[in-house]
Amino acid sequence: MRIDFHYYATYVAARLAGYELDEAQTIAHAAQYVDDSNKEMLINEEGSDIDNFTPTVHEISEILAFDTTSWSDANLLETYKVWMAFHFLPGNYGRTDTIKYSGPVSGLSPAIIWRYNQEADYCFKLLCLPDSLLVKEMINDLVFNHSDNLHFIGLRMHVLADTWAHRYFAGMPAWYMNDIHSIKDINALDVLNRSIPVVTEISKDGERTPYIWVPEPSPMLKDWHNTGEYIVDAPNYNSYVYHGHGRSGHLPDYAYLKYEYKPRWSNKPIVRDNRSGFLKAFKQLLMAMQCIRQKVPFETESYAPLDDKTESIIKDVFHTRYPDQSNTWLSKIPHIHLNGAPIETPEPYQKNKWLEEHKRANGGKNTSYYKFNQAAVEHLKQVTQHLEKNDLFILSGEEGKNTITVTFRNEAGQYIGESSLGESKTHHFATVNHEAVDHKIIKLNSGPLRSGDIVQIKTTDKKTGHKAYLGAWKDNPALYYYKQDFRVFKQRWELEKVDVSLDDIIRNGDKIRIKNLHFESKPYMSSYIHQSLFGSGSYLRTQRDAAEWYLEGATMPLVDSVSKASTEDEVFT
Repeated sequence: MRIDFHYYATYVAARLAGYELDEAQTIAHAAQYVDDSNKEMLINEEGSDIDNFTPTVHEISEILAFDTTSWSDANLLETYKVWMAFHFLPGNYGRTDTIKYSGPVSGLSPAIIWRYNQEADYCFKLLCLPDSLLVKEMINDLVFNHSDNLHFIGLRMHVLADTWAHRYFAGMPAWYMNDIHSIKDINALDVLNRSIPVVTEISKDGERTPYIWVPEPSPMLKDWHNTGEYIVDAPNYNSYVYHGHGRSGHLPDYAYLKYEYKPRWSNKPIVRDNRSGFLKAFKQLLMAMQCIRQKVPFETESYAPLDDKTESIIKDVFHTRYPDQSNTWLSKIPHIHLNGAPIETPEPYQKNKWLEEHKRANGGKNTSYYKFNQAAVEHLKQVTQHLEKNDLFILSGEEGKNTITVTFRNEAGQYIGESSLGESKTHHFATVNHEAVDHKIIKLNSGPLRSGDIVQIKTTDKKTGHKAYLGAWKDNPALYYYKQDFRVFKQRWELEKVDVSLDDIIRNGDKIRIKNLHFESKPYMSSYIHQSLFGSGSYLRTQRDAAEWYLEGATMPLVDSVSKASTEDEVFT
């Protein structure tokens, strides 16, 4: 959704919910401001507190940089926080009608490995859906804790509305969730003839019109609906090309569209009726704000009724065939009545209004700018905590309960130690010696570490900077640390407990084998001695034959109740 819904529709819903003109304008401004509060809007020399604020959106230039020159674990985590918390609220878990994955189980490129594994299944829970557990929790948090905070209400009205426009997509770069029927599935002759029906529009009369999209080599996001152009495929399955609904352009944002397409995650096409979805979104915003204002609990799948005239006017707006329906809202708002009188037309939205007011006030905590940004911080915190309670740690970074700190010792008594900068001065290689360096194992859940778990391994050696994730690479036999998820499967490791006669839980001192998910013909991590003109040293590589390691922990919590073992045993959890 864009300004036409986030500002004008939210304003109308707020007025119909009983908020006064100024209150409704504040709520509407906050709702739209979520799409404008990027990092540049947080720059303010008057207030040091700005450093603690979070952006709620990224500019396209930032996303392009994240995908290329500034790819890092910090930017990946910021991507998840910004887009999942504020635009693609996760919701495919904890409900009876979860979406089941029926897409491909392996990738399309023989050169780059991808498979639908336990990690992909875990992330599929992050698909954005309306009427989720998190929707109910965030609205009721407003009802019981922030019912007088207009800026917080507006911010969450944006998030609530987006669960309708962004349903079936996820706020992370992921081909298998966010791609749609693509050129790779089409005959080459069809490409030359430019006759590729990727999306089919369905008119009010049921007439079907296929879109004929022409390849657009520029990575900049194009408005597909107006130009017939699309973003080209990317070589990496976690490229930002596959972030959110980027591969669908703005089609999910246009209220008047009804169309059919085949998402990558499904083996069947689905029909998206934005006209119906946007009307439900409006009614749910109205219901949510009525509950907040009256301080009564909010339930999902509840929608405020509208009188026939008001509903007819709002339907007319949503059926108007304009990508931006703002002017239609302006013309229709005076015809919507509240208590027998027409509601007022809101003031024009000004992106910089709150920031400029904050500067003129020399900062402080009483400005709309400060209140909005404090609400954003609080919202992100609560979304993160909610996901953690549901054993989802995508927003927690490496400090979540899914991360443990360990050391690795081989059978010769040597440890994975400090990194060594290679001769090229570009790669930090993992060395093996008698001085252990702590490594973090980042897994998918908060339970005990088990045989078969797929994990990331990150060194705590500060010399590596953000190139700290252990991977196996084709261009060099030695393992080295690099940027997180730059090549996903090369940085994924499966842990195998050697002795599973008791159970599959990995405990302190257990022997394990460590398998790389990319190099299936030579998967096992092992140590070897490398000799060169510059001397010799012990490093890591992958090989065909299994090698064994002892896993030892820096901190060892006791086993939890899900384990078969005694609580006297030490496990990694």
